[in-house]
Amino acid sequence: MEATCPGSHAATPVTGRARVQQAEAAGPVGTGEAAGRAGVPAAARAPGPGALRDAGAVTGPRNGPRAAGPTGPGTARNPAATATTPAREHPGAPGPRARHGTCPGARTGILVIGGGTAAHRLVQRLHELGHPGPVTLLGAEPGPAYHRPLLTSVLGGGLCPADLVLPPLPEGTVVRTGTTAVAVDRWRRVVRTDDGGEYAYATLVLATGARPREPLEGAGVLRTLDDCARLGPGHVTVVGGGVLGVETAAALRRAGRRVTLAHPGPYPMADRLPAAAGRLLAARLARLGVEAEPDAEITGREHGKLRLRDGRLLDADTVLQCAGVTPDTALARAAGLTVRTGVVVDDALRTSDPYVRALGDCAEHPGAAPGTHANAWDQAEALAGLLATGRGRYRGTRYVVRPRVPGLDLVTMGRAHEDDQRVAFSDPARGRFAELSLRNGMLTSATLVGLPRAIAAVTQLHDHGLPVPADRLALLLGTAPAEAGPVELPDEAVVCRCNNVTKAALTAAIRAGARDLPALATATRATTGCGSCTPTVRALCTEVRTP
Repeated sequence: MEATCPGSHAATPVTGRARVQQAEAAGPVGTGEAAGRAGVPAAARAPGPGALRDAGAVTGPRNGPRAAGPTGPGTARNPAATATTPAREHPGAPGPRARHGTCPGARTGILVIGGGTAAHRLVQRLHELGHPGPVTLLGAEPGPAYHRPLLTSVLGGGLCPADLVLPPLPEGTVVRTGTTAVAVDRWRRVVRTDDGGEYAYATLVLATGARPREPLEGAGVLRTLDDCARLGPGHVTVVGGGVLGVETAAALRRAGRRVTLAHPGPYPMADRLPAAAGRLLAARLARLGVEAEPDAEITGREHGKLRLRDGRLLDADTVLQCAGVTPDTALARAAGLTVRTGVVVDDALRTSDPYVRALGDCAEHPGAAPGTHANAWDQAEALAGLLATGRGRYRGTRYVVRPRVPGLDLVTMGRAHEDDQRVAFSDPARGRFAELSLRNGMLTSATLVGLPRAIAAVTQLHDHGLPVPADRLALLLGTAPAEAGPVELPDEAVVCRCNNVTKAALTAAIRAGARDLPALATATRATTGCGSCTPTVRALCTEVRTP
């Protein structure tokens, strides 16, 4: 079929270039009306080779319109148009090929730049909340979206790359992989891509994530599945003692590799943990077989070794740098948006341009918890509600960090204040430590090591803003009155933090037929990360009533 509109020419037929999960009209867009709203002079509005289409539409900069709507396994284009970098199709992409036309009209589409968890969740929730307009997602990586926080599980051999692939987005979503946005023309409300295409938008969402800080010469990084595949042989030196460095070193040991963890602090996660907790973490890594090089300031690399500030050389057949990330703001900065560390956003996740939103690791909001999966999830939830219903605001994310290391019971959460009351418990002989910060009987921050029952109870208090029981020692030792069991947890309670799986999602999967741990892991991904949620998930299997 061909799409037409009054006063327009019939659309050009579709050719196989990108993926449409279901044939869908993109919604009409015309250069004249859209440019008029943006204040473009009338002389600049005439349609022609650069005529724009709605989010998902592609134009050829020299050969005229290539597509009139969201792209999919077929993209409408001028037969004479060419592309330098074809978009990739997702394996097993469902849906028929679509044909679209161009016609004057208003932009109605949401265009999302980024193929990570935040972008994926946003598009999923837009559909579930009934957003009526077209949605197009541009992802730079060639394959489908995957769960990036579990890359270390691939390194450790617990998961294979296919296990990380996220579920297909709703039918009607346009997903263009292998497509990199290179410029945002805010005046025309158009995004240009590396293949010469142009995508018009009513609302642009930046979900560009973060990129590793400048790596050492010859060092690898860990941000993509390709990075996992590129890991070199022999002795691996992991540079960086943050959460990712700890997870990576432990994962490589599980895979049987010799590993050294080199970091500038006196112990791993020194910027997040009290000294007593940091020493327990270092001892745990040593028991796993991770060789430690604390207080290591690396100045360069020579002859296959790392050179330290004090003159020592460290063996390093392979170097993997896990020394932090920085928000990927290049696109936003070039477009003239306000950028500090990240793209500055308000409670509506609006940037300095009202037509552009940002979320995830690239965004900067005073209440955010950068670098955490929950941060991206909460922002996607808030933005989907705003765009689909006009209601809601992003109020911040509760900061909780739990390294994904099987058998390591460690969590740090919240933000302490100087005048907080502090409660501490230390038992180094048994590998246990806890420190709570309280204000008016409420938890403001906590760090716990080696206390699994206390971790579960304190995390619930933190997540739901509940008062701390009067008997704090009993709480930490796990002898306080029994906390709410799995069935009594609220539906929105997050049970699996690695995959952000709520009790509601687990309950729905159980009632749909997933009655044991393997089936629930397949249906929801719960337990496939660090495994610390396994007891709760197992309890739900036995306690949730099924039809």
